[in-house]
Amino acid sequence: MKMSKINISFCINDKHCHYVFFTISMIKKYTTNLDIFVLHTDLSDKSKDRLRTLGTESVNIHFVTIDRDLFSNLPLTLDGITIETYYRYLLPEILVDCDKVIYLDSDLLIRCDVKELWDIDLSQHYLAGVNEIDIINRFPDHKLKLGFDLDELFINAGVLVCNLQKMRQDKITHHLFTETERLKDIILFQDQDVINLALKGKIAELPLAYNYTVEAMEKDLLSLDEIKIIHYNSSGAKPWKHYQFQELTLNKYLKLWQVDFVKNIKQIQQTKVSLLLPIYNETSLTTIENICKQSYKNIQLILLNYNTDINIQVPDICSHYPLDEENVDILTVDPESPLGRDLLKLVKGQYLISLSHIDELDDSFIETALNSAEQYQSDIVLLENCDFNENDGNYYFHANLFKEETVTAETVTKHFQTFPRHKTYLTNPYCKLFKTSYVRDNHIDLVNDLIPKSYETDKISYVKETLYVYRKIKEELISVIVPVYNVENYLHECLDSILNQTYQNLEIILVNDGSTDSSGKICDDYAAKDGRIKVIHQENGGLSDARNKGLDAMTGQFVTFVDSDDYLGNHCIKTLYIHAKTCQADIAIGKYIEFEEDNKLFVFPNSQNSVNKIEMLTGEQCLEKYHRYFSFIAVTAWAKLYRANLFNDNTPYKSIRYPVDVLHEDQYTTHKLFFKSQKNIFVDEYLYVYRRRENSITKTQLSEKRIMDEIKGFEEKIIDFALLNKDMTYLKEYYIYLLNQHKTYLENHQQQDCEVYEYIGKRLMTYFNWQDKP
Repeated sequence: MKMSKINISFCINDKHCHYVFFTISMIKKYTTNLDIFVLHTDLSDKSKDRLRTLGTESVNIHFVTIDRDLFSNLPLTLDGITIETYYRYLLPEILVDCDKVIYLDSDLLIRCDVKELWDIDLSQHYLAGVNEIDIINRFPDHKLKLGFDLDELFINAGVLVCNLQKMRQDKITHHLFTETERLKDIILFQDQDVINLALKGKIAELPLAYNYTVEAMEKDLLSLDEIKIIHYNSSGAKPWKHYQFQELTLNKYLKLWQVDFVKNIKQIQQTKVSLLLPIYNETSLTTIENICKQSYKNIQLILLNYNTDINIQVPDICSHYPLDEENVDILTVDPESPLGRDLLKLVKGQYLISLSHIDELDDSFIETALNSAEQYQSDIVLLENCDFNENDGNYYFHANLFKEETVTAETVTKHFQTFPRHKTYLTNPYCKLFKTSYVRDNHIDLVNDLIPKSYETDKISYVKETLYVYRKIKEELISVIVPVYNVENYLHECLDSILNQTYQNLEIILVNDGSTDSSGKICDDYAAKDGRIKVIHQENGGLSDARNKGLDAMTGQFVTFVDSDDYLGNHCIKTLYIHAKTCQADIAIGKYIEFEEDNKLFVFPNSQNSVNKIEMLTGEQCLEKYHRYFSFIAVTAWAKLYRANLFNDNTPYKSIRYPVDVLHEDQYTTHKLFFKSQKNIFVDEYLYVYRRRENSITKTQLSEKRIMDEIKGFEEKIIDFALLNKDMTYLKEYYIYLLNQHKTYLENHQQQDCEVYEYIGKRLMTYFNWQDKP
C-alpha cells in the first residue's frame, strides 16, 4: 500500500453532515490513524467546519469536490436517496494515491475497529461487502429479474471495502457508468444494483456482523456482542426519526444509535435551544415524536402541563423518547401563579421556541432558525409557514411575509397594523425563535399572544423557507341560539356579528318569541340570505322557553347562546371552540364587556385578569370562583360554549333545560351544567359584548318577582349542592351577600312592607343557625 493510514470515504450533502459527524466520531472511538475523504458537490462551509473539528494528528479530514453534472443522466429510483450515492463510482479515479478504501453510508452505528475490515485480503476481488438478506425476503422477484439466484451473493452497498488499485487497472469507473446507462430501466436499488451486476463474480463476501441491516435486526440473527456495524437501511427505520415499532427488537437497535448520537452531536451543537410544549391531553405528547426527528439535538424540552389529570413524569418521557432526563422539565401550570415567572426559572437554553401541540415541524426547523439567529445576531427569528386545513385535507401556502432576510421593528409594527395575515402570524407565539436574554429583559410572554411591543428590536431575521405547518382543526357544527323579542333596533348588529364570525360552520337558530315589532321580519330576511339560519316563530313564552325551543331544535355538537341585543367579537366562537377542542373541555368560558347604551361607555365588569391566559377548571372550581364575588366566571348562559350533550342527554331525565316563568333563569341552570361537566376551560379574553339599555331587564327597577326568583334560584342551587354533598363554604357566603344586597335595595326604596322583604329577613335569621354547619 502507498499509504499507511486507513482510508475511509463518504459521499454526502449538507443534510448528511450530522450523521457523518456521528459515524466518524464512532470510528475514532475504536480506530486511530485515519485518512477520511468526504466527497461532495456544494457542502457548506459550516458543515465543513463541523467535520474538521474531528481532525487530530492521527485523523485527517479531506474534502473532495465532485461535479454533479457528471451524474445528471443517472436514475434516482428511491425516495430519500440523493445523487451523491453515485459519487462512489469515482473513488478509483479520485483517490489516486490510495490502493484501498473503506466506503461507508451515513446511517451506520460503528461498534468495532474498522482495521478488521481494512485487513481483509482483496487481491482477487474488486471489493467486499455483506450479502443483502433484506432483498431475499422483501424483493425476491427483483433479485431474480436481475439474473441472480436467491441464494447467490448480492451485497448491500452501505459498507464496502474497495480494491482501488485493481478497479483502476480494469477501468471499473467507466464500466459502472456504462452499465448504469444500460440497466437504467430495470434497476430499483440504483448504484447497488449496478455494482452487483457489473462486478458479479469479483466481489468477496463479508460476515453479516459488518453490515447488520433491518432484516437482521427484526429477526435478531446475532447477539449484540457479535454485531460490528449496524446499518439502518430502511427509510422507515431511520433512528433520527423517532419511531415506536411493535417489533421490540427493532426499537432496541434504534435506541442504541439514539443514545450515542445525542452524546456525540452536542460536540458541534453547542448552543442549547429550549422548547416550550403545552400539554392539554394525552394526544399532546405525540408532538414529542416530531421534536425527536429534528436534526438539531441540543435541546431542552419544557412540558407545560395544564391538565393535572395527566400524571407525566420525566423518566416516563425519556423511556419512550430519545431524550436526556437532564434536558426534560415538567411544569404543572398553577392557576394562582403567573406561568411566565415560573417558566423562565427553568429555561436553560440560549434560545426559546414556543410550540403548539398540534402543529408540525420540518425536521430542519430548529437548526434553520438557529442558523439565521447566529448569522444575523438576531433577537428574534421569524419563519415562514403554511396551513393544513383538517376540514378539506388541503395545505395552503402563502406569499412571503417579508421581502428581506432582516426586518426592523418599524416594519413589523407596520405589518402588525396593516395586514390581517401578518397580524395573525405576529400575534401567535409559534413558528418563531427568541433569544432568551431578550425575552427576560423585555418581559416577553411566550405562552400568550404577542403584541407589537414584543418586537421592539431591529435584530429580527426572517426565514423564507416554509418549515412550519399550522394545523386548522376540524370545525364541528356549532349551534347558536338567539332568543328574539322586540329588538328591532339591535338585531342587525347582533346577527351581523354572528355571520361575520371567523368560525363559519354554524347553525344559527333564531327563536322569535312573539315580537310585536319588526324583529320577526328581520329574522326571516336574514334567513332568506343565509342558509345557516333557521327561524322559529312562537307566541311569547319568555327567555327560558325560547332557549329551550332552540335546544330542542339544535343539531350541533356544541352550542352557545347570544342575547339578541348583544353582539360578539369576530373571533368569539372560534376562540372558545379551539380551546374547548384543544383541552377536551365540556364548557369554554370567555370574558365579556358591558356596553352602557345611555352614556355610550364600555365597562369591564370582570376586569380582574386571570394570572394565565387559560385555566383548566372542574365544574366545582368554576362555581367556587363565581361565588367569590369578584371572580371572572359569571353565571350567565352567554359568553360560553357548551358541548351539546350537556343539555341533551340520551336519558331525558338527565337533560337540562331553563325553567320557564321565572326571571334569573341562569341562576337555576348554570350550576347544573358545571356539575355535569368533567373539564372546563376559562379563556382570559374579552369575546362578548353585553348591552345594558334603559328598558332592559337589568336597567329597570327590580321587582319583587325578580328578587324572589333570584333568591329561589340560589336556594335551588343550595339544595343541589347539598344533595351532591358539595362544599358550600363560598356558596353560603355568597347567599348571605345576595340577601343583604336585596335587603338594602328594598330599604332604600321604602319597600320593607313587601312579602319578599319579610322572606329575606327570615332567611337571614335562619343563617345564624346554619352558618356553622358543614
